[in-house]
Amino acid sequence: MRASLAALLAGALGTAAASLGGCRDDGAPPAPSATPMLPGARDAAVATGAPTLSTSPVSRPFCHEPASGLAPDSLVETVYAPDAKALPGRVRFGAGSFTWVVFWASWCKPCYAEIPLLLGWRERLVAEGVPLELAFVSVDDVREELVAFLEAQPLTGLRASYWLPLELRRAWVDPIGIPDRTKLPAHSLVDPAGSVACHFLGSLEDVSYSAVAAFFAARRR
Repeated sequence: MRASLAALLAGALGTAAASLGGCRDDGAPPAPSATPMLPGARDAAVATGAPTLSTSPVSRPFCHEPASGLAPDSLVETVYAPDAKALPGRVRFGAGSFTWVVFWASWCKPCYAEIPLLLGWRERLVAEGVPLELAFVSVDDVREELVAFLEAQPLTGLRASYWLPLELRRAWVDPIGIPDRTKLPAHSLVDPAGSVACHFLGSLEDVSYSAVAAFFAARRR
């Protein structure tokens, strides 16, 4: 399943060129819609409930379609659980490492279901010699909900995240090239030179790891 990332840049900001939107509280996604979902992305998504969209990793190869765009060079807010390790004020792009950007929200069940998977994959890929940074970027509308989520995570879980409040989203999402009417979770891979290599839209599962590893192996040749 995947949740709606549609129009996090629409609504109060106008028509979205790229958008990050809402997931139903029961974990099922809404259908694609032309209706802006900002600023109340979650509530609007609940109101537009529709059949589940398949995001089977078996039928959808990981990052097989190249994307265009550049890594955003703008400040982003950071949110922490107590005693969490500090994050830089900017997501680190380039500098010889891949950067895997995960757009998510604390109320999106498919998003937080894949967090332990992604954290484990990062450790595994780094151990295999892949220069990789993993950046979680929340699009929660309410900061306090994000804080509560991070505080509830185990010490080995996600304890700090970047956060894009409404006023920062366009500066971030426009350059990176997230497609219009995208669903949460969404993933963008930025190469070591700072260019967007591809997007993967939807949830990832255990069976996806071989495709993920093959992607990085091919990029390092």
